[in-house]
Order: sequence, then C-alpha cells, then structure tokens
Amino acid sequence: MLRLARIAAFAGALSLFTGQAGMPQTSADVRIGFGVRDGVLHLDVFSGVPFTVDPAALHFTLRPYRGFAVDETARAIPVRAVPSAPVLSGVPLRPSYDIPVSIASPPGWGMYQLSAETDPGFARTGDGNPLPVTQFPEAGIGAIAAWWPDERGGDPRLRATQARFTGRVAHAYGEAVRTCDQPHASWGTGYPARTPLHVEAVSRERGRVALLSVGSGTGDYAFRFLAFDPLAFRIAGPEAVPPASQPCPFVLRYADPWHVDTALGLAAPPAFGTQPGFAVRAGMSRDDVVWLVGYPGRYGTVASFRAEDRWTYPAPAPFSWWVRFKKDRVVEVRPPGDLP
Repeated sequence: MLRLARIAAFAGALSLFTGQAGMPQTSADVRIGFGVRDGVLHLDVFSGVPFTVDPAALHFTLRPYRGFAVDETARAIPVRAVPSAPVLSGVPLRPSYDIPVSIASPPGWGMYQLSAETDPGFARTGDGNPLPVTQFPEAGIGAIAAWWPDERGGDPRLRATQARFTGRVAHAYGEAVRTCDQPHASWGTGYPARTPLHVEAVSRERGRVALLSVGSGTGDYAFRFLAFDPLAFRIAGPEAVPPASQPCPFVLRYADPWHVDTALGLAAPPAFGTQPGFAVRAGMSRDDVVWLVGYPGRYGTVASFRAEDRWTYPAPAPFSWWVRFKKDRVVEVRPPGDLP
C-alpha cells in the first residue's frame, strides 16, 4: 500500500509539471509551473483560454531560507536568467507554452525560494487583453524551493559522500524511487528498504537540474524542490527496460549530504513481520518508523526531524496521518483514513 502511494505521488508530480495543476483554475488567469526535463529547468505556462506570452516580461528573484522556511522578511534578490523561445503546445482551445530557462547561481549556497516574476503584459488573450499571473508557491506554481550546493574548495561534501558510499551497499528509508535516465523519459519505479542498493559511483552532475523531494509525501503535499548540480548515485543493476526503449541506468539523485541522510542508510533494515492493519504501531522505535515509511515529506534534516516529538505525513484527505514519540518510542499513532 505504501509503495503504491509513493508511485502515485511520483505520477502526481509529473502531471503537475506538464500543465495539470492540482488546484482549480479560472479562465481569467495564467499559471507558471516549474519543472525539469532532461536535466534542464523548464517553465510550463498555461491558462484556460487561448493566449500569447512575451518572454521579455519574465524575470526571476530569490529569497533565502532561514532554517527550514522562507525568510519572508528578506529582500528578494534579482537573479540573472536566460529564457529560451517559448514553444506552443497543448490543444487549440487550451494552449500552453514550454520555456526552457538557464538560471545563474545565487550569491551564496543554500536553499532559496525561486520566483518567476512578470511585468504587466507578460500574457495576453487573443484580443490583446492582459491576463494576471496567479502563484501557488507550495505547489511550485509561480515559485519553488531551490538548492544550490557549496562547491568551493574542491567540493568537500562530494568527496565525503564518495568516501562514505562508493562500493558500499545502501538501503532506502521507506522506498527509493528512481526515474528512467533516458532522454524524454517520464516513468519511474520503486525499490523498498529491503532491496540492497550497490553504489558503484557518486558524482556531482554539474550543469544539471533535478526535481527532488524530501522524505515521504503525496503529490502536491510533498516538499519538492529544485536541486542544481545534484549528487548522482549510480546503482549497479538490475536495470529496468521500459517498452520500446533501451535499458535505463539506475541513478538516484540527491541535493547534498543532508538530503542523502534523509533517504539512505548503510545499515541493513530490521525484519518486520506482516501484520494486519497500519504498519506503524505503538511501541516501535523511531528507527523502525524511518525504515518503514521514511522521514516526513517536508524540508528538514535528520537532526531537525529527530528533535521533534511528532511527525506528520501530509497527504490528500483523508490520508494524512501522524505519529508521536516519547524517548524515541512510538506512543500514539493516528493512521490514515479511508475513502467513503
């Protein structure tokens, strides 16, 4: 059940970034969705009516995070960006535009909120009337979190990760979801914690952008963010073969070591017996919960999560659930509900 939920979440994320947002849209606005295709940042600009766009009226700003939330008091920093020519797609009565974008690095490393800002007249209807742009930052519409690594001094974080994982067997917390690493691919598969992941190599994919998430979550409810120059874990087979395609290299991508630690461990997972009902139960250790379902689907590190007494796993109603700890033992669980 958990595995199916994770794969459904992955499919939901893909649909969001092809113009199918998970929230109602009126015919009187335009939305800009951040997405990634083949390692390149793309904007999907869509509306409920035919329209045109002016890329010259598009620009970008960054606002840094303080701790694990956007610093709303910080000044928005303009960042240099180079948008490519828009490509018209979609059906005639509901067109959309695909705009690849190259974003310059921020003044410092870390997590930022990347926002697409528009001047008046960016989008217009066929008769020339301007259309407003609506933002839903948490869903990646108009703004999205973005991580830039600190690669100064020969990238010590990469070297430390290579020394820790190369040639070792890792296991995923909850599940590792990999995507096909072929051009234009959009399918994925999950590997549960009990699957040994033989790490052949770890590299920094400089010049590439990845759309990633932290911990566990479903669709719009997971914390998704852009990772510039991500870490790539090349995993030795088995390589899956989609229909009418070549084998896809098994690659897992992470932003930096803090992100790796929320997803992978070098210890073997404990053996869990099959029992009826929800998998997480009172009396389990915090480590048991991590192995079963992963960390919560929001921005955080292992240290920040383990300092909390309650973890909430957000999902569409009625599937959200939470667990409460005391001295690293589960003392209360509110499991997800069922559809009527």
